Amino acid sequence: MVDETQDPMPIFQVQVRVGENHINREPNCHLKVMYSMYPLTKLPPIPPPDVMYKMRNIHEEPFPGDVLEFLNIGRSVMDERDNVGQEFFRLLKTQKDITSNYRDLETRQNRVLHQLAELKKQVSTLCQFLKQSNGIPKLNENTTVKATTDCVSPQEPVRHIKMIVHADPDYLPYSVLALQKLWNDVDIRVTSYKHSSITASTQFTVPFQKSINSTAKTIIHSTLIWKQTKDLEVIIVDGCNIIGESNFLRYLSRLVDTHNYEKIHTQPHLLDTVLDWCYKTYEHLKTGGTYKEVDFNTVTRHFEKWANQPEPNIADFALWSLFKRFPPERKPKILDRWYDSCEKAFIDKVYA
Repeated sequence: MVDETQDPMPIFQVQVRVGENHINREPNCHLKVMYSMYPLTKLPPIPPPDVMYKMRNIHEEPFPGDVLEFLNIGRSVMDERDNVGQEFFRLLKTQKDITSNYRDLETRQNRVLHQLAELKKQVSTLCQFLKQSNGIPKLNENTTVKATTDCVSPQEPVRHIKMIVHADPDYLPYSVLALQKLWNDVDIRVTSYKHSSITASTQFTVPFQKSINSTAKTIIHSTLIWKQTKDLEVIIVDGCNIIGESNFLRYLSRLVDTHNYEKIHTQPHLLDTVLDWCYKTYEHLKTGGTYKEVDFNTVTRHFEKWANQPEPNIADFALWSLFKRFPPERKPKILDRWYDSCEKAFIDKVYA
């Protein structure tokens, strides 16, 4: 039996310390740790919290490095914006000054150009007056001259037209002879050459005039090249070539306003009808056809309305040249009388 009044058996704690070879026995104390070790990490002292979430005091504590860098970038951007604004206003002011200077320069330039134009006009008038004064006989001392304010009108410049024409020496373009003789206000100068396709044995006479009309307002420089060709051909540098004597006469007529049949003739479509008939008949005869297959009614139907009306025209030249190259055995009587009159008016007796 155990006496419960006695003290219980004391509990001893065995504590082992590193570096010590003794056992500490302390009675009446509970066991805390078996082995006591040195701490590996020392934590800073943590004061007891006063609030749930503690905020940084921006007035006392400095900003971290990234925040300071961001603020510096913002300041530099603001400074750059101010500099750009100042530069813009400076350029705008400079542009206004440059524009004003350009306007003044343009005004002075226009004034100088206007003065030069007036001076040129006065010099031109003076030159024309001096040219005409050279041909006026000298006046006597007693001769009085009435002063006028009218200026001498300048003379119209001479118009030069150049063209290249290919023609067959066996079928001479006789219409050029009629043009040289009847178009008095046009100087047609023909210079002929022989193409290599023409043999040396080919004999032909160039009946074109070589006289120069000094009073003509239009000068046509025609380079005529004799060669083997299907029909008369006008070489146009910047366009399509013109084929046929009828179309050649149309082209010349439209170049000279005083002989433009579309303007001076009351019924130009009748002339076009005759010109087309001559073109087709030439092709028919050149390929071996005869006048028996040709209908003269197209020409004689309105003969009185187009022939020699009001004076010999390009339709007369084309039909007469066709009969010269391909003489018909028989033709309408009205064309007989007309042909005889054309022979007298269009060509000299030497080439008849």
